[in-house]
Amino acid sequence: MMPSNLLPNLFRLLSLRSASESLEPTVCFGDAVNAGLNSSARFLAAWLLAGLCTCLPASAAITTFAFEFTGTGSSSGLTYQSSGTGTASPFGSTSFSTSGTITPTGTSTGTVAGSLTFTFSDGESFSATYSGANLVVTSGGSQANGTATINAGTGQFQNASGSLTLVIVSVNSGVHTSTFTVTGSGSITTRNPVLSHYVITHFPFGGGWSTLVLLANNGASDATVNLSFFNEAGAPTPVPLEGLGTQGSQQVVVHPNSTQAIGADLSQRNSLATTQTVWATASSTAPLNVFSLFDYGPNPPTITGSVGAQSTASSKSFRFPIRVGGPLSYNAGMALANPNVSQTTITVKVFNADGSLNGSFPEILAANAQTIFLLNQKMSFTSTLFTGSVAVCASQPVGLVALGVEGGSTGLFIISVTTDPCP
Repeated sequence: MMPSNLLPNLFRLLSLRSASESLEPTVCFGDAVNAGLNSSARFLAAWLLAGLCTCLPASAAITTFAFEFTGTGSSSGLTYQSSGTGTASPFGSTSFSTSGTITPTGTSTGTVAGSLTFTFSDGESFSATYSGANLVVTSGGSQANGTATINAGTGQFQNASGSLTLVIVSVNSGVHTSTFTVTGSGSITTRNPVLSHYVITHFPFGGGWSTLVLLANNGASDATVNLSFFNEAGAPTPVPLEGLGTQGSQQVVVHPNSTQAIGADLSQRNSLATTQTVWATASSTAPLNVFSLFDYGPNPPTITGSVGAQSTASSKSFRFPIRVGGPLSYNAGMALANPNVSQTTITVKVFNADGSLNGSFPEILAANAQTIFLLNQKMSFTSTLFTGSVAVCASQPVGLVALGVEGGSTGLFIISVTTDPCP
């Protein structure tokens, strides 16, 4: 039996810090082992975090779209750099940056060469390169005209192609320095666009823990899946993968009606004294069923326990029934994750059994941040039995796991969640 105060303490232990804080890679629910928590507590922690493997909304199957961009920059000597924005696209707003070099071919002519990187609001990007763009120099400045060839990028742009015409116009601002504008336009084609995005929010290994992810493709065509691993602060990080070596990213192809396994190197389970906590994104050309399995085995081959969860679709709205208090000491726990590249504002509303609003509270999640809490930590309830419902309303799609508790902390159960609109 778990002590009555274990669950609140567990949630406090697991609450993630904001993205602005410095995070050590050893912060993980596996640290509960070192804190003396029993196996039931460890399973609860793992279950909550495993369930945050969420599917993001599918991108539209756009193949070709027109695109324009403009920005400003500066040069010093024979190098230059700039940044700016692009027109709205089917994949959201865009920012871009470019840098390059100037090669004089005479007193009034030359060429420029460089690269551009375009990043869209969903975090995906593509690059383009140009060389030999003709440069004409005058007493007041210069102008270069050229064509940039689009290179493959990430996510929906992993097979991008096309070209962009660009014009760079500079104005002298001092000796060997100038300011300039860069404009361009063209057409972008995305072959085999990525249809589905997933977030594997917890992937612990070491300190007795290991993680296995199963990618099931139930469709009729191949699914090309690109996985990228990050630490808790959001920085790319290498992970020892079984049979693949240490990789910061990995591409796999899951054939129709097939399942692909990606797991941590089992030799790292206990060779690392402390638990390493990472998470991953998975972009797929076809919808997948993603399942994460964690297990704890400090004395292999004996496994002390394991826990797994199926992914759930991310949404801007979640609804579910709750009970709090009463003779059975009901409660509800929630884990929320923000898989977006910008801050997300969430309002949690609690309704009485008759549908009237009982109260609400906000949760602000930075990009890629996560929070875990019990409902009675956020709102006050009397000792009498409360029956009602919760609505989670977010400014961007987020992932949610909802867990019911009875007996204070001894009985745990899954809460049925819908994505009905927020009231």
